[in-house]
Amino acid sequence: MNSFYIKYLKYKKKYSKIKKQVGGMREAIIQRKGRFISLLLPDNFFCPLSKELLVDPVINHEGITFERSNFLVKFGDGQTIIPNMAVKQALEELIEDAYIKKEEEIRALQVKAATGNVQAKNDLALKYLSGKDYLEKNVDRAMELFGEVSLASQEQISSLLDSKSPSHASFPVYDQHKLRESVEKINALTRGCLSYSGFKKGPDMDWPTMQKRQEYCSKCGWSIPSTAVTNKIVEHVGKDCVLSLAAGMASQETLLAARGVKIVCTDVDPPRESFMPVERLNNDQAVAKWRPQCEVAMLVWPEYICKDFGAPRDAPVPDCHTYLALLAGNFKKIIIIGEVQGCTGSEQLEDFLTKNYREVAEEWPPNWPGIHDYLRIFLRKTDKVVAVPKPKND
Repeated sequence: MNSFYIKYLKYKKKYSKIKKQVGGMREAIIQRKGRFISLLLPDNFFCPLSKELLVDPVINHEGITFERSNFLVKFGDGQTIIPNMAVKQALEELIEDAYIKKEEEIRALQVKAATGNVQAKNDLALKYLSGKDYLEKNVDRAMELFGEVSLASQEQISSLLDSKSPSHASFPVYDQHKLRESVEKINALTRGCLSYSGFKKGPDMDWPTMQKRQEYCSKCGWSIPSTAVTNKIVEHVGKDCVLSLAAGMASQETLLAARGVKIVCTDVDPPRESFMPVERLNNDQAVAKWRPQCEVAMLVWPEYICKDFGAPRDAPVPDCHTYLALLAGNFKKIIIIGEVQGCTGSEQLEDFLTKNYREVAEEWPPNWPGIHDYLRIFLRKTDKVVAVPKPKND
């Protein structure tokens, strides 16, 4: 599962918990000391008339708090109102606390970037470019950081490709009893998902279908495994070892492991509960550690990056991390499960596959309702893969 989606699920769960506690929350964008602050605040900090954040709150004889200007427009000045200083002071304290906390986070990010951390530099560059998240807009500084990130990535890839030292990591052995239990759980979840009679397939997926899909994803992962896909992968993998990058809950990987496929799962931010062990490694770390044993790379819904989605408006399109990992690994085979011409991968990744690999198999399960999952298997054309240029922003 994509790490961005995992974070979204965590945020959604946290938001739902807070909402139950306080009765409702809304997002407010507040300008503070020349910077913008995004806050989730309870409903009582918003005017019931305009639904906007209170600035000059007043309370009427019924004990309801309004924004003064909105109240006067709606009811005139015939009713008695008094300033609600308690709400005003509480709101001021929340905003100031949020500002201080974010200032500390930004300083920590700047310190981390100064030590050469590539991810910190990339995050900081996006903040400078957007002019939000408590940093003043600085396009020159953003472009400088993007350049440093790209250079560091290329140097890391070169070192991996030139490294001749064997890896000492021992390939994991999984408990077959636990694997069988996980397979039964996955199959039960899948049957429950597919029993929804209102499913519509592919581009025609409607909102009820999407909600049902989201419900399934929170329990099993973004991809919905199928026997047809599992059989096709087993057929083409054979005795080769498989490295799954950004595995998430590892549902499809569990079905493969239960069928005897030697597979190791990694993710930069593994979920608390997964169907089989998932090692906490980013893509570069996973390739450096496991590539000597693994000839096959597996990607289930790889990160989606394009000029309209992966970066802020007018920002240079970042290098696709998935592409960089595959380039560094020089894998013999690549397995990709995702959406056909949709929110999967990147233009850079597709160019890389077209130039260096030939597609030898595909599988889109027949009558698989409401699902975008599509299996593609690639075989390397030559002994060594070559890089492709990063797409430019139009």
